[in-house]
Amino acid sequence: MDGTLREWSISEKRQLRACRLDIDDKGSVLPLSTDKRSKGDVQEQGKLMCVGIDMNDSTAIVGCKDGTIRVVDLKKFTQKAMVKLAKEWISDIKFSPNNDKVAVGSHDDAIYILSYPDLKLKRGARMKKHSSFITHIDWSVCGNFLHSNCGAYELLFWDANGYKQMTSGATSLRDEWWHTWSCVLGWPVGGIFRDNWDGSDVNMVWRSSTEFGYDQKYYV
Repeated sequence: MDGTLREWSISEKRQLRACRLDIDDKGSVLPLSTDKRSKGDVQEQGKLMCVGIDMNDSTAIVGCKDGTIRVVDLKKFTQKAMVKLAKEWISDIKFSPNNDKVAVGSHDDAIYILSYPDLKLKRGARMKKHSSFITHIDWSVCGNFLHSNCGAYELLFWDANGYKQMTSGATSLRDEWWHTWSCVLGWPVGGIFRDNWDGSDVNMVWRSSTEFGYDQKYYV
């Protein structure tokens, strides 16, 4: 957690670019923390926890430990805005497939849906039905629904337009196509867990773009 965002080349196995995000909204570098438990470390505001990239690969939104999000221009690789969103750290960020919304999960047990690119939080767009901190979020292909996991190993479903939990979502969305799949709970990833494992043994999955067989994809 050194307060930097870095871009790496997988093929070249090297760092391409880096930018400092341990800065305030005016671009000034934050002083180091004076807290007794983390004295000399980067402030919580500058500790980066997760990142989401928009569908045009032009903007990244970075979630921080103090509940702020930072908007980064990926062409210039510089910060262009920051917003205080939650009281606890940001744990997952996903852009909708049509690039008009951003879902942000936090350790305050809530999911925030922001309009994009203005990043406005509409009334009611803070959805809090999980009983623990948010770990994973995924959008449906149509951009109307979300599913999510939390630290209590719940799988919940959401109407992303009405900002409501869909209590019957497991049934009504059983045939829904999902734009991404990072949730560790759900029918497609049920076989990942072994008999003697608990929920902490698998912390992340990701569905590949490679198809095999009949409309099947690998989950890793």
